[in-house]
Formats: sequence, structure tokens, C-alpha cells
Amino acid sequence: MRTAWNGLSQLAPQLISLASVPVLLRGLGVTGYGIWALTSTLVIFAVSLDGGISSSVQRFFALYLSQSRIRETSQLLLTLIMLVASFSGILMSLGPLVSHAVLAIVKVPAQLQSSAAYVYGHLGILIGLILINNIFTGYLRAVNRFRTLAINTTLTQGLYLVGLLLLSVHHTMNIRNVFSCTIVQMFSLVVLNAWSSRQVFETMRLKTASRREIRSFISYAWRAQIMNASSLAILQTDSLFVAALLPIEQLGYLAIAGQLASALRSAPLFAIAPLVTRITQEFGARGIRAATSLAGRINSTWVGVVSLYSAVAAAAVGFAVHGLAGLNWTASVAAAILSVGNGLNLVTGISTAYCRAIGRPGLEARYGLVLVVGNLLLSGPCTYFGGLIGAVLSTTLVQLLGLLAFIRLMRGRLPEFNLGLDGVRPFRLATAIVATLGLEMPLLWISAPSVSVLFGTAIAASTVFSIWAIWTRKRGARR
Repeated sequence: MRTAWNGLSQLAPQLISLASVPVLLRGLGVTGYGIWALTSTLVIFAVSLDGGISSSVQRFFALYLSQSRIRETSQLLLTLIMLVASFSGILMSLGPLVSHAVLAIVKVPAQLQSSAAYVYGHLGILIGLILINNIFTGYLRAVNRFRTLAINTTLTQGLYLVGLLLLSVHHTMNIRNVFSCTIVQMFSLVVLNAWSSRQVFETMRLKTASRREIRSFISYAWRAQIMNASSLAILQTDSLFVAALLPIEQLGYLAIAGQLASALRSAPLFAIAPLVTRITQEFGARGIRAATSLAGRINSTWVGVVSLYSAVAAAAVGFAVHGLAGLNWTASVAAAILSVGNGLNLVTGISTAYCRAIGRPGLEARYGLVLVVGNLLLSGPCTYFGGLIGAVLSTTLVQLLGLLAFIRLMRGRLPEFNLGLDGVRPFRLATAIVATLGLEMPLLWISAPSVSVLFGTAIAASTVFSIWAIWTRKRGARR
């Protein structure tokens, strides 16, 4: 149930984001949607470069609570909130400079520059709210309050969608108003999650964490930051180069492809947060040998499932683009290529979670460093010479190189951990892809955008995945 509730808390934003695409395209146009996509990219960059706070809080809260260190938990939470508030204030003071720099690089039409300048100049507010929410989210995950997170997230995402629909109905949709809707949604989520975490405030005193605890957190978090940078490189580097080198409309198409590919990538990741807590608690209570055994058993199943899932997703995602935004071959091909790269990254999901749980984020950080450096080196030239398709191809190639490097690293440093690679069967993946394409092809005859195409895509892909998963399981049982 924890995995299901965690899935809902992460699925709701993805579904709302996808549902908002036709509304935003109709209200803002492709150019306006491209500008809004760049806004999202800038926010994700700032949130991801938070020093590793967001990706480390759950691990420390879970570890402290498993050892009944209640006081240290409340002190760490207060320290991090103060740090984030200061960071947000600095960003707000730099707002005009950020806005000027972005508009000097990106080709924004003259009639939209005023709205874009306003939004880019006030990003500090939104970034601060997201970071504070990430701290409360980490605490709620550490205490296994996944149902609460799911309810709070779904409610506030629903509020955001209602706001967009009202703007559309009243013909008042513009970039400023969409930004305001986002601020209201995120502020509401912070309030709800803070209220849900009120038990930690009962033991809180106006005292920050000790120097020893801060050093311990920083030592872990800076390594986690490298992994954050790798996720950033995977998901957002292309957007920056496309925005700088290509017409802003191309960023709109990339945003459509990227949202669908990211939504499909997120589905298996719903299980990660509960498993990180479980492995960390096992490590804290019984030591590294027990944690390694548990994580290895989980990973042996994970790798086989996500490889099959990713093959089906890559074959189906282009048809989902057709249903969401109409027939656009560039966006469809880009989404398929991105999904292949995401699948390569998903294979490492449990392995990297295990590294975090046992306090070895340095291994994950090295993997992340390969992804960061590779994307920075290849994305620019590939975008310049190959356009949008060249940009996404470079990301997938780097994902492959990063995976190979990570496998070699894990075999050398943690040879007792089960990497689960025996679960990857190329022939089964190929037949799943062919079957998915065969079922999806008739959907091209349906006029789109269309909800029917989206449902048809989901049904066909789910059918193939279910049949192949059952077949694989039965074959495994016979052996």
C-alpha cells in the first residue's frame, strides 16, 4: 500500500501536467508554451542544484527516527528550512539579472517579452516553495505517511487544473496568470504538508542542528548533489541547448515529448521512495549484510520488469504524442528516443537507492558525473548539427555509456550486490516492441488530438506488458 500511495502522490502531478498540455497549447500557442516550458526548465535547474538537500532529507530523517533520535530530527528540519529560505531570498534579489540574462539568450517574440521577464524575475518565490515542500515531503516519507502525501498532492494538483480551466473559459490565459496558478498550487501544498508534519514541531526548539550533524549531512548531500546534477543533465540539458540554438517553438515540441517520456519514466520510480526507507531501516537496525541481501532480492526482480516496461513504453509513447498534441512526427520520434534513454537509466533504480541507503552515495555520484560530463560535451554539438532529434539522441547515447560505467563500478566496489542483469532478455524485449507497434498502428487513422487515441494507446501498451510479464513469470517458475 505504501508503494501505491507513493505512486499516487507522484502520478497526480504527471497526469495533471499531461492533461494541461492541450489547455496550455490552446491558450498560449506553441510559442507561449515553449516559453512556459523554459520556465519549468529553469525552476528544475534551481531546485536540482540545492546542494543535495531534497534527495538527502528522507534518508537522514528515516535513519534518525529508526534510532529514536527525535531531537536531531526536529533540529535538522529547522536548519534546512532556514537554509532554503535564505537561498530563496538570494534568488529573488537576483531576479532582474536572471530575467535579463535569459531574454538575452533565448529568442522570445517582442509581444511576449514583458510577461516572460516578469515570470523569470520572480522564479525565486516558486523555487523556495518547492524546496520547503521537498523537506516536508522527505519527513512524511520517512515516517511512511505516503497516503497523506498522495491526498495533499492530488488536492492541490486538482486546484491547479481547475485554475487553468477557469483561465481558459474566461479567455484570460497568459504566461503571468499560469505562473500565478502555479504559485497558489505550490503554496497550498506546502501548507498541507507542513500541517501533516506537525508532530515534529511538537518536539522542536529554536535550535539548529549541531556542527557534527551538519557536517555529516553535508558530507552525504554533496555526493547526492552530483546525482541530482546527472538527473538534471538527463532531463533538462537538451531544453537549454534547444532554447538557445533553435526557434522557441522547437522547445515546445521537446517539452511535449519530454513530459510524456518523463511521465512514463516516473511510473516505476513510485516504488523507490518506500524501498529507500525500507532498506535504510534494515541497514540501521541489522547492518550492511542484511541491507545488501534485501536490496539484491528486490533488484533481481526490478531489472527484468523495468526493462520490459521501458521497451513497451518506447514503442507506445509516439502514439501518445499523437493523441495528446496531434500528429507531429518530430515530437513523436523524440519521445521514443527519450524513452529508450530513460529505460537505460531506470535499470539502475534499486542499485542507486541501495547506495544511498547504506551511506555510499559516492558510487552513485560517479555514475552521475559520467552523465553530467557526457551530456554537457555532446548535447550542444548534436543540437547544433542535428536539431531536436540530434539533441535527444545525444542524451540516450550518454545514458548507455553511463550505465556501462556504473555496472563496472558496482562490480568492482560492491561485488556481493546482485545487479540483476540476468533478467534482461533481448529477444523478449524485441517481440514486445513489435507487438506494441502492431496494436498501436491503427490509432494513426483516428483524428487527433483525441482522448480515444490516448486510451487506445494505454490499453494496447498495458495489454502487451501484462501478457509478456505473465509469460516471463511462468517461464521463470518452470526453471
